[in-house]
Amino acid sequence: MNIAHQFGALPTYSDLLERYPDYFEQALTAKDAAEIVDSTPAAMAQMRTRGTGPRYIRLPTTTSVDRRSRPRGPIRYIRRDLIEWLQSQRSFTNTAQEVGDV
Repeated sequence: MNIAHQFGALPTYSDLLERYPDYFEQALTAKDAAEIVDSTPAAMAQMRTRGTGPRYIRLPTTTSVDRRSRPRGPIRYIRRDLIEWLQSQRSFTNTAQEVGDV
């Protein structure tokens, strides 16, 4: 039994935006963002350090840097940025194409 038959038709993009207008603008924790991109919070931190991951926001704190002059504050990811980052990643149709044999 397919999922649409079991639960009804999946909502369209327009339906989602009408029902949840702020859905794509929600700020998510690194843990929640990692779940969306099928990763871990530690891997998300590595991507932030390397500049290879999705865009993120560092929320301000009363102390803007730690004692080693590194930025402080909780990290948040906007759901729309996560989706755009996933869509921007190179995709392949087979492993030969991925390794450049095609």
